[in-house]
Amino acid sequence: MTNQQEMRALGWMAIDEHLETIYGDQEPKRYAPAKSMREGGDDPLEGVSVYECAEPVPHWHFVTHGFSELFEKESNNPEISGYGFELTLRVRKEEDETEPPGWTLQLIQNMGKYVFSTGNVFNPGDYLDANGPIAYVEDEETLLSAFAFLDDPVLQPLTTPNGKLRFVQVIGVTNDELEAIMTWNTQGVMKAANDVGFLPYYITDLYRVSILVDGNIVQKIEEGREQEGSATGFLVVHQLQWNEMEDGGYSLTIGKNHADVIGLLLEGRLRKDMFLSLASEQKVVTMKRGEVNNVEETDQEVQFTLTDETVAELQEKLATGEEQFNLTSFHLNVRLLEKNVQA
Repeated sequence: MTNQQEMRALGWMAIDEHLETIYGDQEPKRYAPAKSMREGGDDPLEGVSVYECAEPVPHWHFVTHGFSELFEKESNNPEISGYGFELTLRVRKEEDETEPPGWTLQLIQNMGKYVFSTGNVFNPGDYLDANGPIAYVEDEETLLSAFAFLDDPVLQPLTTPNGKLRFVQVIGVTNDELEAIMTWNTQGVMKAANDVGFLPYYITDLYRVSILVDGNIVQKIEEGREQEGSATGFLVVHQLQWNEMEDGGYSLTIGKNHADVIGLLLEGRLRKDMFLSLASEQKVVTMKRGEVNNVEETDQEVQFTLTDETVAELQEKLATGEEQFNLTSFHLNVRLLEKNVQA
């Protein structure tokens, strides 16, 4: 930054001063795009600072600059700085590493592009399916294929001259961990792991195994799911189709890869008297519990009311993995499509 920029970068300086309370006089490694989006480039974030940490295990601590207002106050909300957060990421440091792994910086900028293009923000408790490995490493493929989001375990919320912000940490998770998060909640699953020594500081380790290899963690997740149900009330299902049939019954098509999760969500939502919405670009199918099976349809939404008997039968059928089946308790035909097969 030039001297003139430094004079105006009150938000940026507030973040740096906040980090100094944690890291003292450690000079972070700083990475910035050749031309940020503010300057006419493609990368939305102004920069990323990376700190080297020894505890609880050696790792790199990434902190973004750009989701909040770093320079002049531009938004109309005086209480919140920009999008109200900055992202952090903690990645295990290998013994021979002198520089942070390169895949991390592109990942962070891609998350920035998502937020800046959609206006959707990341909040603690959110999750995101990467639909494949989050990074490619030599010799072996990482099991991490999704992300969870929690408050950074060290960095507290900050009030800057441009408003408040919080530090939201990105955590790499496996596919089965994502399913556990979806069918319970992010905070519960991550805490269950942390309580027994897994995922210290929620550090992303590309080489780790799933936390679900630990029976104690599995038990805690099952107990939490049973007691609290699921926090996921809205599930994006790309292969989703709904039709009313000539005989008066109904037909529902969903992607086969969602069948197991939907079955668990029926338990964690409808059994707890909470709704579950399945959504595609064209349609929303909402299911709720009721005394009598019923269907109500509008241009954009189909709403099922399902009895306990029908919910139980639908769960049982989804668990079998059959590509097509009819329910006996309700005039509903369900078709499960393999990924990338058109309905």
